[in-house]
Amino acid sequence: MIPNEGCLSFPGRTVNTDRYMQVTVRYDDYDTGKQVHGVLQGEEAVVFQHEYDHCAGITMLDREHTARKLGRNDPCYCGSGKKYKKCCLNKENI
Repeated sequence: MIPNEGCLSFPGRTVNTDRYMQVTVRYDDYDTGKQVHGVLQGEEAVVFQHEYDHCAGITMLDREHTARKLGRNDPCYCGSGKKYKKCCLNKENI
């Protein structure tokens, strides 16, 4: 979940969105015409997905995060890659 994603199409409004923190992209290089493969991470990945959605007519409001209860064996929401029960569940119960 990405907190407080904003958009110039909705001035002053932010929402929590569901986005990947790493994406693999393939594109044609403008200068050489050759196909390039790349990996975007972090904020670059989020911005790419946001702008790519605009091309498909999807807004950040369509990607708004809907809260769901995490199970003990679900991946932790903090992005650590650990199971929730081994990560933040223990911290919240302290």
